Amino acid sequence: MKTSLFFKSAAVLLTALALGVFLFARVAVDAQSSAPSYDLLITNARIVDGSGNPWFRSDIGITGGKIAKIGFLNGKTATRTIDAAGKLPEGQSLDGPAGLKRVLLEKKNEFVRCLVEKMMTYALGRGPERSDKCTINDVAARMEKDGYRFSDLILGIVGSDAFQMRRGKDRGADVAPLKQASQEALQPAPQQARASTVER
Repeated sequence: MKTSLFFKSAAVLLTALALGVFLFARVAVDAQSSAPSYDLLITNARIVDGSGNPWFRSDIGITGGKIAKIGFLNGKTATRTIDAAGKLPEGQSLDGPAGLKRVLLEKKNEFVRCLVEKMMTYALGRGPERSDKCTINDVAARMEKDGYRFSDLILGIVGSDAFQMRRGKDRGADVAPLKQASQEALQPAPQQARASTVER
């Protein structure tokens, strides 16, 4: 009777031990499968292999700061994922520099207006205010009218009241010469001067 109780206890103990080992192994496998495959996964990348062959699209898996795999890594996980497809917020896709150029030409007026705002922010040392809206519109319109010349952007900002009247600790007392020079630069050249440069 004591032997049968010993065997029963041993059987229960072995069953519990086997169940514990099974559950521990299962948890270890689940933890291993849920761990990310890569530190960084770059999807839809343009790969140039340096062999002279044309570029191709693929994914890049990076682990420990080194490229671990290049290929289609669908279903793989990573700590951080970057989609290199190049899409704008409205869903329009970019395909390299040519695609960016195409989008900028399609949205030329929006780009020029944004450029004027950013350049004014830099020139004034502050963000654009409501009072700057007319200046921004005028400079953007002047650029559109004259073929989007960069000089129109610079002269328009330098000649603006917002730039001329800005305050700062290093500001000189007399800005009249600068304002006069920028106003003269904004004036169209006389027809006679243009004709003489064309004849040469």
